[in-house]
Amino acid sequence: MSTRYQYIDPSVLMRAIDNDLQFFKYLSETYLEIATPAMNQLQQAVATADCKKIAFESHSLKGATLQIGAAGLAKLLSDIEKMAQAQDIASIYPLWEEVLCQFQFVEVEVRDSILRFQASPSA
Repeated sequence: MSTRYQYIDPSVLMRAIDNDLQFFKYLSETYLEIATPAMNQLQQAVATADCKKIAFESHSLKGATLQIGAAGLAKLLSDIEKMAQAQDIASIYPLWEEVLCQFQFVEVEVRDSILRFQASPSA
């Protein structure tokens, strides 16, 4: 992972799309468009202790998160998904603040990577 980024690894997406900068920008922007509503849905599911919805939403968000190289957040989402599938809502709550925190940092770094790769393709 780049020393510039702590929460994402843009090279994961770049490798997956053969270093196509336009597609990188498109997929990164798409992530930003879908991630916030998905996180809002997940947050609502956690607030209402809806394990079925938590499992569904965390699984969906995990996929998008892996695509942009946010392995740490994806791992947390995977853990939450498994806990929700096991109906273990009590174990989700201690992880939740870390999920929210990492999600915010991931969004910031994705926005930065769009600008950085747009300005300097070799970044």
